[in-house]
Amino acid sequence: MFETPSEQPKSAASLSPIKYWGDYRPGKIPGQFLKNSNPSEDDKIGFSYYDKELKQRIKLHAFTGWFVGLYSQVAGAVQVGSSFYNFSTNLVADTRTDIMSLKDVAKGREMVRGTYAEVKMWLNANPDMAGVRYTKVVLLYVDELEAVIAFNVSQKLEQGLREAVAVASNTKQEKINLFNLGSLTSETWGFRFDGKYKAVDREGQPFAGKGEFSYVPELTSGVIKINGANADKFAMLSDLTSMATLYVEGAQAHLQSSSIQRQEQGAAMQYAGNVEPQQPASVPFEQPQQKSSPQMQAAKEMMEQRGWNATADDLPF
Repeated sequence: MFETPSEQPKSAASLSPIKYWGDYRPGKIPGQFLKNSNPSEDDKIGFSYYDKELKQRIKLHAFTGWFVGLYSQVAGAVQVGSSFYNFSTNLVADTRTDIMSLKDVAKGREMVRGTYAEVKMWLNANPDMAGVRYTKVVLLYVDELEAVIAFNVSQKLEQGLREAVAVASNTKQEKINLFNLGSLTSETWGFRFDGKYKAVDREGQPFAGKGEFSYVPELTSGVIKINGANADKFAMLSDLTSMATLYVEGAQAHLQSSSIQRQEQGAAMQYAGNVEPQQPASVPFEQPQQKSSPQMQAAKEMMEQRGWNATADDLPF
């Protein structure tokens, strides 16, 4: 009666909506070069993503991106001699309780596993991992690519996003929490980038001509609604948001399950008198309701451009 299935069942953890990983690079330029600086023509500044099939980084000069989710991650690059090594964890929704597994990306070797507090403690005890830190990751469905890009959120990108939401919602920028963008199930936020930038100082204020400057993207923002003129688009984006949630929760379930198995195996070995094993060190918006050389260079630029603050995690929880 039964027939052989055409493919193996897929777990929720494998249903990732993410097609590309991207960055926003704000630059870091001496003030005397402001007049000659053109961020639109500089490949080291602005939005870009890496295409694995083409094996190259592609700059996004203009696009419309729709909010699919915002998550937390620990990631970064470490320099050893003339080489750079990338490390990252799975995405998590709650840094207080969710499990992070920090791995060497190239080798797939797990370095440490635990909540963010435990991972941070391990990083503090290993100063050679100083390039690996907390970051936010925003998932945007990009109309022009018909794909979801996971953007690592640098300080300057976050400033651009917050400023756009503040204008659209008539809210003070300091009151904007990006983690709340998905709180209303009846609306989906979108962002439009038309290739415009503004020069700012280290604190994000308009550049006054002294010291170094970097760029914040000038974005416009708004929403589409569940029963609005773009209901079909809203439904498609809602499906992607649900898929992202399943992806993150599926990874979490796998880590929780394997952690329990480790504990049980360790307890059994200890009971047997053995040593316990050690863990490895363009739709219109509506008004919202209130190791190759190039790889090494890219890793180095990632450390310099993302704008991490080593003294503040800016955690949402």
